[in-house]
This record gives sequence, C-alpha cells and structure tokens, in this order.
Amino acid sequence: MFRNFSDKIYSSKLYVAMAKVPLHAYILLIFSIILTIIVVSNHYLFRTFAYDYAAYNFGWRDYAHLRLSPNPVYWVSDMSFLQDHLSFLFFILIPFYWLLTPVFGTYSLLLVQNAFIIWGGWGVYKMVSARTTENKWGNYALLLYFVTYGRYSAFTTDVNLMIMLSSLVPVYLYYFEKKNYFVSLILILILLTGRESLPIWLVFVFAVQFIWYKSNKIAIKWLLAFGILSVAYFIVAFYVLIPLVENPNNPFSLFNYSALGKGPAEALVYLITHPVESIRLLFINHTGEAEFNGMKLEFYAVYFASGAFVLLYRPWYFLFFVPIVMQKMYNDSGVRWGIDTYYSIEVVTLLPIAVFLTIHRIQHAKLRKWLPVGIILLAAIVTIHKSDKNNRVLKWYSSDKYKFYDPKMYKSGFDAPAVHRLLGLIPSGSSVSASDHLAPHFSHRDTIFYFPRIDNAEYLAVFTNRVSPYFTPEQYYKVVNDELFASRWTLVGFVYPVMLVKRNTNIHSHEVHEVYSVQTVVSDTFSVLSIPVFKPTPNDRIRVCFYTSMNSPTPNIFFTNMDDIHFASLYTDTLYTEQKIKYTWDADFNPNIGTTQIQLTVQHNDTTKLLQLNNFTVRAFRLE
Repeated sequence: MFRNFSDKIYSSKLYVAMAKVPLHAYILLIFSIILTIIVVSNHYLFRTFAYDYAAYNFGWRDYAHLRLSPNPVYWVSDMSFLQDHLSFLFFILIPFYWLLTPVFGTYSLLLVQNAFIIWGGWGVYKMVSARTTENKWGNYALLLYFVTYGRYSAFTTDVNLMIMLSSLVPVYLYYFEKKNYFVSLILILILLTGRESLPIWLVFVFAVQFIWYKSNKIAIKWLLAFGILSVAYFIVAFYVLIPLVENPNNPFSLFNYSALGKGPAEALVYLITHPVESIRLLFINHTGEAEFNGMKLEFYAVYFASGAFVLLYRPWYFLFFVPIVMQKMYNDSGVRWGIDTYYSIEVVTLLPIAVFLTIHRIQHAKLRKWLPVGIILLAAIVTIHKSDKNNRVLKWYSSDKYKFYDPKMYKSGFDAPAVHRLLGLIPSGSSVSASDHLAPHFSHRDTIFYFPRIDNAEYLAVFTNRVSPYFTPEQYYKVVNDELFASRWTLVGFVYPVMLVKRNTNIHSHEVHEVYSVQTVVSDTFSVLSIPVFKPTPNDRIRVCFYTSMNSPTPNIFFTNMDDIHFASLYTDTLYTEQKIKYTWDADFNPNIGTTQIQLTVQHNDTTKLLQLNNFTVRAFRLE
C-alpha cells in the first residue's frame, strides 16, 4: 500500500515538475522567505532605527524626486545624504523607488537590500559552479553564504550600503569568469561609485583574479584597466569629490587609524618600519577600553571555524580579505573589530567562494566528500551560538532583529497594531519628529526629524519608555518633559508606550507648572498625593501630565476628584503619560477656593514590598 502511495507521488505531475527545479533555486527561495520575514518583522514591530534606516529612506526618496536636500533626520544642520556617504547607488535605484514604494511604502528599501543579498547568493552559486564545472560545489557555497553568522548580525543595522554593494562582487566575479567584460565594467562602475572605500577592496579582488587568469592575456588587460580605474577613482573621490560636497559642520573623517600615525603617509611608513608591531595590532586591543578585549580574536575564531581554515591550503585567497581586516583591526572604533552588525559583511560574501574553490582542489576523496558538510554545519552552529549575545564579547547588540527561529523575535512587548493605528492618525503631508524606532515609518516625507530634534514639526511621536542612545537619560527626559507636556502640544493619543501630540495653535495663556521632588515610601497597598492646580471654571479642559521614576513593584496610577477616574498603568521604571480631562463642577466643590486639589493615587498589590516615587513632576494647564 505504501509503495503504491509513494509511486503515485513520484509519478505525479507536481513532483515531476518540482524535481526539474535545480537545488540552488530552492535554497534561494527558502532564504528569500527567511530574509523577508526578518526585515518585515523588524519594521512592523518598530525595531528599525533612525540611523541608518530613516536617513537612508529619506535620501533615497530625495534622489527619486531629483533633489539633494538637507537630510532632516541628521542632527547636523544642512547635511545631505551625499555628504554623509559619497555614494551614487541610490541614483541607480531611483526606478525601484517609484516601482515599489506605492505598494510597500517604507518597507521598500529593506526589500531592495534583500534582493541584492539574494542576487549575491546567485552570483556565489554561479561563480563556484562555473569554475569547478560542478553545480554541487555551487550549492555548498550558496548554503555557506546563507548560514554564516555575519549574514544575520548585519540585520541589526537594518540597511547599509556595504551590505548591498558587497553582494555585487560575486555577481561581478561570475560575469568576468564568463568573459562578459562589458557587464563586468558596468558592475565595477557601480561598485566604485557606491561607496568611497570600495576601490581599495576591489584592487585586492583583482589581485586574486590575476592569479586565476594569469594565462589569459585579454582578462589580464581588463583587470589592469579595472585596477587603474579603481586607483584613479579613489584619488578623485578623496581629493576632489569629498572636499567638493563636504559639510563644514560635519567634516568627512578621512583617517581613523591613530595607532598607525596622524595620516595615511605616516601610517604607510609605520607599517613598513614596524612590521612586528603592525601585525600585533591586528590582534590586540589598542584603545585601552576593556569592553573591547578579545573582540579581534573572536572575529578570527568565528570565521576560521566557518571555513577560513581551509584557505591555508590556498593562502592567496586571503588577499580577498587583507584590506577588510586592516580597515577593521586598525580602526580607532573598537566596535568595528568584531562580528557585530555589518562590519564583517565583505568576509561573509566572499568566504564561500574562496572556501569551496579551495576544497574543490583537495585530492583526498573522503575530505572532498565530508569537509563541505562539516564546514556548513560548523558555520551554522557558530551562528546559533553567537546569536545569543551572552556568547559574544560585545554585549551591545541584541539578536532580536535576526534570530528568526526564536518566537521572541515576533513579540514587541506592546500592542504594535494599536501603535500603527495611532500613527496612522498623522496626515500624510504633515511634518513629524519621531523617536528613533518610529522615525523610519515617516521617512518618506518632506520633513521628518529624529526626536528630540523638533524644529517646526507639526506632530511629535515619541516612545515614553525608551531613551536615545545619543543622550543621557536625564538629558533625554528633560526634553520630553519640557516638550510633550507643554501647553503648545495637544494630545492626539497614547497607546503604551507611544505618545502622539499635535502642535497646538489655540491655547490659553494661563499655565500653571508645579514640580514636586518627593520621597514617598509606601508600605501598604496605596498612597495619595494631593496636587494643587489653578482654580477651574465650568467646562474647562485641563491637561494633567506627570513624570516620575520608581522602584518595584509596578504600581497603578490614577487621578481622582474629577468627574471620571483616569487610569494609567506604569510598565517600566520610567514613564511619561498624560490625561486630557474635561473638568465639570462637583457637588462638593467650593467655588470660593482659589485652588482645587487633584488627588493622584498610587496603588500596588504586593504588601511585602516598598514603593518609592522619586523626582515627582506634575504639570497642569488650561486648554481652550
């Protein structure tokens, strides 16, 4: 019976059709789905960030409208996207803006980047298959391309030029392998103009190709031409284009390698005259900051285990990675040394090609058979292991943006659909200042600021339970307290933890601002604070705003002494919220009293713990 059943399956038209589809197409399809799930989840659940995603999106939209405007997401005034990155890639992508954004909105650039990654995977498969003349080696390389750790850690950055551009390098290698030099030239031009750091890397890529094609005179001539073009563009970029477009308020950082000297000339002399120390710097923490100890060794260990060890059999393949490793390890910023974010994406992209072109040359039959499987499994194990930040040297970056097999990745900790509905109340043409993880959702507008930069924004959309990484909590919450709770803003809505306010053009001049600094310890289940506010008149609209920090347990806070009880639950250690209240006369209210009392009741249910309110701030003002 089972044999008959299986025979029917194997003979079915669907099975026959699926069997004809090559394996690499299934691999590309599966990982396309995974990558799409990752980026869509991150954006929908408000994990994409102002830097770089909102800034990139605004720049792309700006170019699509044939403008080169100051990018309002940046805090540096009058700085365009081109002044931040000498990149012309988005000019090439203008048609895709008009094709995709009417359907996918601010998700579009994430999907474009995924398309680059998939295209790069296709290039890896085609290149390895072409040079080995066996598709199985291309399939192995494609799997390694998708299971190596840096492929996923890069998603903590949302989008980046290097993620997209590095994906083009395998595509270029394939077309050059097939002697399609015209397409190769087009790809080289895109790469060179895509980012100012690409020319140096490409020279080393050409060096590997010189070894491949040393007996092909035509190929060598093209590679020499590409090399000369790369060096020439590098000189023009740094000595002509960058000074031409540079923003004086944010000068382009040309040299971040102080361990080698004060400039490129000194660095070159140092590398030549101090070879031992130069090599030592590739492995040690030269910043003196303890949190970066071991990061360089971690990078080498991760990629050595992910297949780089086989390159000892063909060491010239290390040329692919020489400029990348030097740029990383000599850099003044310790975060660039490691495996976090996109800082190893070039290695991730070319390592599969180098590994499987090397294994293909191994003569030992059993090694050729089992080593590919072992490397892919080991790389996958390393990826899973390092996806837990507790297993990484640097603990700055959570894996909740790329650990797609973990159910926690698909939880936001708040009602994301309700927040989307709240943000949907903002008219499409209005200017917005938004918190870091909200800003990308407004980046296809003429004016979008990264809160706490407000300028002339008509709406503020702010997370009330997070602080900006570029401010101390005290600085950030002072801006929130001074802005969101001022009478110039009208509450549109509050869906924990996002508050949306609109600029108020019709407000009474009378405002009372009371600030309390109290130390209230509660040992029973509740405590009541009486807050004096100005004397109301019938049918006044009064806004009451409060801010405090507190220790556990998590309390409930609500206002009384009004016509309704207004309730707010505090979920975090620091919270801003507000209640808009229509005050009505109460039977017990004495109109002769100059002030009235609003009672703020703090209540919790755990009598075994103490509750303490610190730096309690209340604002109350009358609205027309």
